Amino acid sequence: MYYNIIPLTKLPLTKNQEFTYKHDEQLSPGTLVKIDFAGKKLRGIVSKKTQFTPRFQIKSIEKVVVLQLLTVKQLSLAKNISKEYFSPLGVVLRFFVHNLTKKQSKQKLANKKKDVQLTLTKNQKQAIYSICNSKKVSSFLLFGPASCGKTEVIMGVIKEVLRQKRQILLLIPEIFLSHQEIARYTSRFEKNNVVLFHSGLKPSETSHVYNQVKDGSAEIIISTRMGLFLPFQNLGLIAVDEEQDVSFKQWDQSPHYHAREVSKYLARSHKAKLLMVSGTPSLESIQWSKNPYCKRIKLPMLKTNNIRVLPPKFIFSNLRIHHTKKQNAVITKELEKELARTIKQNGIAYILVPHRGQSKLVVCSDCKNILECPNCTMPLNNHGDEYRCFHCKFRSSSFAQCSKCGSFRLVNVGFGTRNVADLLKNRFPKAKIETADQDTFKNKRKRSFIMNSLLENKLDFLVGTYAIAKGLDIEHATLACVLNAENWSGKTEFRFDEHHMSNFFQLAGRVGRPPRNKRGVCLIQTYRPESEFWLFLKKWDWNKFAHQQLKNRKKLNYPPFQKLIKLTCKEDTKQKVEKNTKTVYNSFLKNKPSGVLEVYPPSWGIKQRNRRTWQKNILIKSNKHVSKSLRRTLAKLKSQWSIDIDPENVF
Repeated sequence: MYYNIIPLTKLPLTKNQEFTYKHDEQLSPGTLVKIDFAGKKLRGIVSKKTQFTPRFQIKSIEKVVVLQLLTVKQLSLAKNISKEYFSPLGVVLRFFVHNLTKKQSKQKLANKKKDVQLTLTKNQKQAIYSICNSKKVSSFLLFGPASCGKTEVIMGVIKEVLRQKRQILLLIPEIFLSHQEIARYTSRFEKNNVVLFHSGLKPSETSHVYNQVKDGSAEIIISTRMGLFLPFQNLGLIAVDEEQDVSFKQWDQSPHYHAREVSKYLARSHKAKLLMVSGTPSLESIQWSKNPYCKRIKLPMLKTNNIRVLPPKFIFSNLRIHHTKKQNAVITKELEKELARTIKQNGIAYILVPHRGQSKLVVCSDCKNILECPNCTMPLNNHGDEYRCFHCKFRSSSFAQCSKCGSFRLVNVGFGTRNVADLLKNRFPKAKIETADQDTFKNKRKRSFIMNSLLENKLDFLVGTYAIAKGLDIEHATLACVLNAENWSGKTEFRFDEHHMSNFFQLAGRVGRPPRNKRGVCLIQTYRPESEFWLFLKKWDWNKFAHQQLKNRKKLNYPPFQKLIKLTCKEDTKQKVEKNTKTVYNSFLKNKPSGVLEVYPPSWGIKQRNRRTWQKNILIKSNKHVSKSLRRTLAKLKSQWSIDIDPENVF
């Protein structure tokens, strides 16, 4: 018998992705096997049985590793991703083939949170009915301001899908939020099997979840974006919570997929309902919801007999005044006053900081040289007893010398989470302070400790990066702070205003949560408090801001109206990168594929060099639907090129 096998390796897009092998026994599609491919021992996935008349000797499958590891629907999804994101099929399938073991162990989940089930409002009941009973439309955008009750609607829909004996996939943007979500959903659905899936699990835990999803016993799966690649038995609902979040984009390796888009394919293949959920929907989702196959459901601010949620009170602290008076511009007097009030009232304050570590960068005080990573040419960060590169894990002693003049007089510029936590500890020595950033998220115990401390109101201040603005639902949180609204990277990106404003809306929405009836406070330290940019936030109107942004994007032919494609060339020398990008750019100009609106000249990105590899970009603007001629041109690019469809960052 002959079978088409997909080797789990990178092959040119112009080449066939499936190869014929023979085997004596019957094999189902999705079976994981071991093969000899071009002299290498590789794993492969059985695509299908084939009728084959051999004209030359056919190799045998060397070993059957796992029978029917993947489902037919998973194979179909992998092929869709490969086509849409210009990634070799074998590379895409690696995301589906998890590190499974024979040993299975059930992970210890968070303690159940005491469930405070609120009486549904009229609007929430209507939303649940509309989603559950719509026959013509199966995709929905559920949005509304923070604390409007979107989670209660998700739970109401889940309840109905469980009645139909179908599985639910709830996608969340960060592992940090998993503790809270597991506690919340296990409490509400204590009779159902709720599982958690993310990259931080042990192989034995991954195997346990994988097999439960495959046999259908896992009913509610809470996961980061990697949950899209699980072998669902009978999927009935996909809910993408905080769908606007950049964490749903795979940016650092091929395929550069977006979970929001892959969710659409997955929902269609299972005939499942798709629910995009956000208080600040992405412009892509707002535009997508205008088509007849999707329905927008907007919830107003929550108002019941017992609860009335109000927008937070905004305080804008002018940093120009503090600089003029030579006062501390990290923790101003206004902020210090609000933090003291928070402690007195037994509340919790969130302090949003754009960088982790002790500083933004390190500078030589003698020659003004910025310390850079030798592998990435990115600024090093002071991390206490060492200097670190957050891009390639390079580390050096904090006793390092300036690479330019040899001076030991190195100073920190800017501030990071650890630095701010230290400053707060000096001002408020009795305060209980924790940091939440990428260093924290790697430690499961630390993540759990912080979330339990928040839920039990045992923290005073939480200093963190973007993650603290995402979906935290802590009743005792009363104050949200931004230390410097202008101190954020990525200002040259066309999505910057959208992401920037979304973070402020999300952060402000973390305070004054029900069932607490008190109005929260959001304090923003800025050099431009008079800017029109802040009017949308003051008026608590994301909708108006989003529609203004959509008008601007349409004029400029930017997503979601047209498509951007970022081509990145990676070579071991600067000369090779410059030569290759120039050749490809000239080729596009000479034979421009149909549908291409503009080809931008090659440009260095923010990271010219990453892990000792030089990289340069070419940006292409094309029609929304990529033409066949453009597809053929992109497929011909050599292996040193990566293709990113609708990148989050264009530089």
